[in-house]
Amino acid sequence: MKASQFIERCKSAIEKLNFHGNLGLVDYFNEHEFHGNMPEGDKLGYQKRSLFSHQREYRVKIDTNRPEPSPYILEVGDLSDIAVITTPKEFNAQLELKLPDGSHA
Repeated sequence: MKASQFIERCKSAIEKLNFHGNLGLVDYFNEHEFHGNMPEGDKLGYQKRSLFSHQREYRVKIDTNRPEPSPYILEVGDLSDIAVITTPKEFNAQLELKLPDGSHA
């Protein structure tokens, strides 16, 4: 699976730099029932209001050991073997949904 290859490349790049990093899906919480405390540690930064749950976001969080927060580009190498550049129009034209019973949506 191409997504798992991308994740492995991210993990490898993080390890090569001796950084601490976490990768994972975002947990969406009901903002109407939220009463205050966000998780700490490795889960910090992986929460988002349920208003955005349609995004199904996956995040890569890295501690670069820098004294001040700033943008950082993680070099994971050439991705041309597992990714393609496309437009939303091209993507939507190729999108095919298959239901569990084998029929198409």
